[in-house]
Amino acid sequence: KIKKPFILRTIPGGIVVNSEQPIQVNIYTFHGTLQTLQKIPAGSSTIDLPKGLYIVKAGNQIEKVIVK
Repeated sequence: KIKKPFILRTIPGGIVVNSEQPIQVNIYTFHGTLQTLQKIPAGSSTIDLPKGLYIVKAGNQIEKVIVK
């Protein structure tokens, strides 16, 4: 079983990233433009985002999310 570098969930106005280790998270708009790049510590971190569709990448894991 391959361990995912992070677990992601959406909240109104953003996302919550849970990771066991510090990671760099790249968030792209659905059109591929870099929205934000953040280095987050181990544990739970909230990233504020405007409403929209995003692609979240950390390591080799990629997730698509809708922020409402």
